[in-house]
Amino acid sequence: MKELIRRTFVLACLLFAIFIFFFAKGEYLMVSSVDLIQDYRSSYITRTSVYSGLASAHPVAQREQSMLTVQRTEPVKPLAVFLDYRTANRLKTVEGPEWTRFFAQVSSSADSSQFAQRYFEYGSKSGYLFQSAETPLSSIAHEFKEREQPLYYLKHSSGTGPRFISLRMLDPDEARDMGAPSSLICRG
Repeated sequence: MKELIRRTFVLACLLFAIFIFFFAKGEYLMVSSVDLIQDYRSSYITRTSVYSGLASAHPVAQREQSMLTVQRTEPVKPLAVFLDYRTANRLKTVEGPEWTRFFAQVSSSADSSQFAQRYFEYGSKSGYLFQSAETPLSSIAHEFKEREQPLYYLKHSSGTGPRFISLRMLDPDEARDMGAPSSLICRG
């Protein structure tokens, strides 16, 4: 009888491991540093000055200059309005020493970050891959899941001003397709 119970237990453990290996899907977050302040500045800089010296010399430059002038007819928005528009109610402010360290590592270059092994690039995007259950992300991941939005922003105030990071929810297949480090992705 003992032998039957032992073998049944081993079989159950083996079946559970196979199930986890093939069917369990983890949730991952692509974390990227975002400079929303620079985006704000660049949104309202007129690019016509680049062509002003060339406008009299070349007809293509004249056409480009007139096209660029037309693109900038919208009035300048206050920074708070721009941030509200850009983040579309997907912004959460986080505080605390663990977030200070986290933002510092994500904002630093990939070579000098302690998260270097998590770094990956996908087209023009780049970021770090984390499981949603990892600290400090686990404290806000439930809010992110409840809103069911693919992109979310975090804001952290530091001595040099506010810093922002974007969070994008990925399943294992998406993370793998984007070229995330395979050593961090559970088979999904």
